[in-house]
Amino acid sequence: MRTTQLRAGLAVANLLQPFPLIARPAPLGVALEVRVAQLTSLLKGPFGNEGAAFASRALNGAAALASECRRPREANRILRGHLAVYAGRDSLSVPAALSMLEPAADLARLYAVAGHPDLAVTCLTNLMYAVRAGTSVKLDRYVLPLDRVEGGPDELRLWHEVASARMLGDAVKILNMAAKWPEAADLVTMNGGPGSRLTEPRQAVIVPHLIGGGLASARRHLEQAQPTQEWETEIASCLSVLAAEPDDRADAAAVMIETFQRSAPAAHLAAYRARYGITVTRLAHTTGHQFASIARQAAAEAIAVGDGHAARELLRTVAGCLSRKDIATLERKVTRAGLRGGALTGHYLSRLRSTADRATTILRDSLQTAPR
Repeated sequence: MRTTQLRAGLAVANLLQPFPLIARPAPLGVALEVRVAQLTSLLKGPFGNEGAAFASRALNGAAALASECRRPREANRILRGHLAVYAGRDSLSVPAALSMLEPAADLARLYAVAGHPDLAVTCLTNLMYAVRAGTSVKLDRYVLPLDRVEGGPDELRLWHEVASARMLGDAVKILNMAAKWPEAADLVTMNGGPGSRLTEPRQAVIVPHLIGGGLASARRHLEQAQPTQEWETEIASCLSVLAAEPDDRADAAAVMIETFQRSAPAAHLAAYRARYGITVTRLAHTTGHQFASIARQAAAEAIAVGDGHAARELLRTVAGCLSRKDIATLERKVTRAGLRGGALTGHYLSRLRSTADRATTILRDSLQTAPR
């Protein structure tokens, strides 16, 4: 009996690997030369009073591109240069403070990618607690002035809510990726609970119940969610299959499949859409439904928008459902986007570095001239 339960738990854990599944907008993983050019074009100006915002976007994009192209040292260099601009500042506006947290969180995620999830979670939770307490915090070699964030009451309330939620969500995601589901749920419980939406905290609370066979508890937490966006309804349909009693699972899967087929893809959510389609495919397979057509639909959508990230996810997971033609097309998308490694060299690397260096200068100058 215990062996059967263990096997069932492992099977569910395998299906839960994509969770928490969140629809976050992201740049399309188009051809590498196009992405480098897009980053450079961000700095053409004139910027008006938005120089810091454009510079931060360019730096975040450059670091992300370097990381995706398997150049972690380059990504690390860009992130450190970005953080160094903020470290030691006498004061920060709320928008500047939010911008500062982007490279801080990205640096923590690099620790996780390098095989140190506990260090990454420690960095993120330290940032979260510093935001709430209004104290400075040291990340790597930099002291980030979270004690000097200035703004009106509404701005500061928004700062605390948004920044805390982002750090908690990222920490939960890293714990789940490391298969530390109970720790993720405990972190949520200790930090205000899962909230009303079906974002990372609530998904983190549901997952351990699914793995442990507590289907009634999982359903209760799922039913308590109050989705406000279409993607939350999509994810709820997937979790409903996993939380259903065995006799109800096929019907729940039918609803999930219909939800996927009726929903519309969006280019800025291409990577999410692929992961969502993959999840629906796998759950359809486990419940005895036709599943190959779902994978083919997800592949057709990824090909249509030309996203290398989506293509890579599909090739990793559902290639066996796809035609040779689709596989070849997806392979080309991944290669052209530079996601196989070894592509970000020479002219592309030089141009990326120049863009990052110029963005750092623009950011520094913009913060120095910003009204206090």
